[in-house]
Amino acid sequence: MYFRSFLILACVFLMGFDLGAESSKVPTETADRKERLKAAEELLEAMNFFKTMSEMADQAAEVLVMSFPGLEEYRSMIEEFYREIFSGDDFRRGNIEIYVDSFTAAELRELVKFYKTPVGQKAMREWPKLFQRGAELGERLSQEAAPTLFERIEAAEAEKNKSLKPKAR
Repeated sequence: MYFRSFLILACVFLMGFDLGAESSKVPTETADRKERLKAAEELLEAMNFFKTMSEMADQAAEVLVMSFPGLEEYRSMIEEFYREIFSGDDFRRGNIEIYVDSFTAAELRELVKFYKTPVGQKAMREWPKLFQRGAELGERLSQEAAPTLFERIEAAEAEKNKSLKPKAR
């Protein structure tokens, strides 16, 4: 449930952005910026970022269909829709900009080196499984703790209702 909710929120979050707006800005092209752009693009390629996002598009569609079973007949259309978004130039440029804004060229090159190593490649392969396992753990612990939360909410409601009762004179 937690993982599904996260994917839905991630999709809604991504859909809420006007990805074209960022790409229409004309940033100042300094030598450092050009170097960071090149390094960021190389990093995302080393991370197989866009392939991973394409796979996430299918997972996002799966979550949407599981959450809204009436959409099952439109599954392939939904998958294609998310693939279009996640493989588009605006998405590509927008993600490169995120890394350019967050890292120096030297840091980006270090990350590229790491993701080109066997450990870096393994990290990229394992990340979705690790995330899934973490989400499942969070979901399980949340379900186990839910009765405690409901008890707290009920106690808070009872306290609130007690304070709303008129005082006897």
